[in-house]
Amino acid sequence: MKKPARVWVEPYKFPLYIATSDEQWELLALDRNAMEGAVLTHKGKMYVALPEEYEEYVTWHEAHHVARLINDAHNVPTDADEHEVDCYLQESVVRLIKSVYAKQLKKDMKKV
Repeated sequence: MKKPARVWVEPYKFPLYIATSDEQWELLALDRNAMEGAVLTHKGKMYVALPEEYEEYVTWHEAHHVARLINDAHNVPTDADEHEVDCYLQESVVRLIKSVYAKQLKKDMKKV
């Protein structure tokens, strides 16, 4: 089984694992029929589980959860009035996720 991709969320150098395959979802005890994406901690690591094929709205939705959780873990206060730091971190996470999908697409295209 291919391991989930690891990316580093800046500025915290926080490792985030991206799970997209059915096998990776099973490893995390997630049911694809029950949800389209998820953010969870498994064995001390943060994972974002996403569809096998890139889905824009799911990515942004889950990246929002990731941003809030990471900022909270680093004692960065955010709320309804002060949330700009969440927005910037969410955008950064989306870019990281897109880079994982782009690398996989490039590998898949070489197989054709």
